[in-house]
Amino acid sequence: MPAQGPQSHQGSQHASPYEPPQTLNQHHLHPELRNLASYQAAPTANMHSQLLEDPSPDSDRSFSHNHEPKPSAASPLPPRDVPYYARLPLNTAPTCPLDTILLDFFNDRRALLDRGHSHETVVGPSELALRSMVHHDYIHEAHPVSVVILDILSKFPDLHEMPEMIGSYWTMFLLARWQLAPTQELYDTMPEWLRPTQLQIERPHPAWVDRVPWYVLVLCFFIPNIHTKATARPDVRDRLISDQEKYPFDNFMVPYTTTMSVNWPYGDEACIIEAGTRGVQTEGQLPALVLSPQFEAHMRDIGNWTIGPAFAKTFPELVSFENPKIRDVRKTTPA
Repeated sequence: MPAQGPQSHQGSQHASPYEPPQTLNQHHLHPELRNLASYQAAPTANMHSQLLEDPSPDSDRSFSHNHEPKPSAASPLPPRDVPYYARLPLNTAPTCPLDTILLDFFNDRRALLDRGHSHETVVGPSELALRSMVHHDYIHEAHPVSVVILDILSKFPDLHEMPEMIGSYWTMFLLARWQLAPTQELYDTMPEWLRPTQLQIERPHPAWVDRVPWYVLVLCFFIPNIHTKATARPDVRDRLISDQEKYPFDNFMVPYTTTMSVNWPYGDEACIIEAGTRGVQTEGQLPALVLSPQFEAHMRDIGNWTIGPAFAKTFPELVSFENPKIRDVRKTTPA
């Protein structure tokens, strides 16, 4: 059911066709998230040292594209009697630096649970650390779950627009909290399209795949006076899992992050409100910043998430066309 809230533009006119980037190379990714060779040769130190520790070539965590995927220690096979809401995605050993960061972080946080720390301590608050996102000087006030996600997102230079940054943060945040404490309550916080499919639960796959939306609307091509809409196949994550060698991280993430949009038709200031306006008790001089109810409802409607022609051109097999419909497009990168 579509979420209630502001809708995307339904009649905007564009003077000229959208032109996809001429090239989509690895310069669109931060060096820390590029290919394995550059990562292993020169890891940088501005992330947490434990999260960037280069795995031993002889360990089960080593990078490899030449062997059958093996489950990672971060996501063991679930027993048959585990309830549906507690069945975690089955991840392989890392295939890229992002996998390493995510899996090591989950292992570190779960180790705290094993040592008796509470779920509240390990998972953290239910609200995004938006002030830390907007003003990096406040990052020290954020919970580690938010810190690692914001650090990851900072390595994608094309996620520079406020709505897209928040949307990516929000999906990763909801998924990470549930993966750390797979309860019914946290499972229910995720929109249906973010919850793992049966194949994600049963077949080993890279951790980054779990962050790809279940349904993605794609604004593909402009025909004179017509905006043609295409829809990413509803089994997009399953396809990434079934044919993993065809969709390595670098090849997929560049056209995805360079064109992804949540099509928020209002200004950045309408995405976030002060917590006091929602009746949330705050401490200190500065009130907390939280998502506006309208923007959260907008994000929960997967029909508002689009990606552009470059993605459809690169992965036409992931796209199915629908009737023409006008959609908004993401702003171009500022000069």
